[in-house]
Amino acid sequence: MQKKDYYKERINKINLCIDQKKYKEALEMVSEDISSPYIPSEYLEHFETLYSSLYQKVNIENIQNKYNKMSKIELLTQAYDGRNLNVNVLSFFLAKYGKELEQVHFFIIEEIFMNPNISNDVKIFALTQVKAAEIDHDFSFFNNLTNEKFVVNTMSNFEFEEDSKYKRILNKLENNFLKTPSLYPLAKHIIQMCYEYYFGSEINYSEKELIDKTTNYINCFFEDREQPDKEFVD
Repeated sequence: MQKKDYYKERINKINLCIDQKKYKEALEMVSEDISSPYIPSEYLEHFETLYSSLYQKVNIENIQNKYNKMSKIELLTQAYDGRNLNVNVLSFFLAKYGKELEQVHFFIIEEIFMNPNISNDVKIFALTQVKAAEIDHDFSFFNNLTNEKFVVNTMSNFEFEEDSKYKRILNKLENNFLKTPSLYPLAKHIIQMCYEYYFGSEINYSEKELIDKTTNYINCFFEDREQPDKEFVD
């Protein structure tokens, strides 16, 4: 009973820090508790959720403290130095200066999308951040995996969750795994990998083929059968 009273009191102290916007202090308290040898199961999930939320808040605070006084161009070059992209800093830049972008800023942002050394998933995430800032602009985009260049409008429905084709595919896959719903997240992950691979391009498979091959791949894997389609697996 004493232990449970301790955790209730601890959560109250953490919540007080959060109310006072003392996120770093609250994160330190949560980290200390999570690293203890034992936490009652009814509190563990709550502490893990708190940790994730506070870690993000502290990270945003650190970015704000470090970059708040920089000019637009200074901040953008901190986000992207011509080789590496820091998506957290880019998100901060877009949130702060999204309504004040000039041609030079659009040019640098397009460089990000055209960089063959930045992975597709990171570039797509960066594109979603531009859209979140309500910036309506056409950017050239280089798909590293298909080696294709195309133009994408930031306000189009390019996101995985918004693409009508992938919505249809996921709905049918969800029906295929009604009896084994724990396997559906894997099916969704495979389809998202296809989306990232073929981003901006036509998929080599019809919707039916993609649904059938994904279902077959997962069933073969969990039934320990040989994969019938090596090309799809690769």
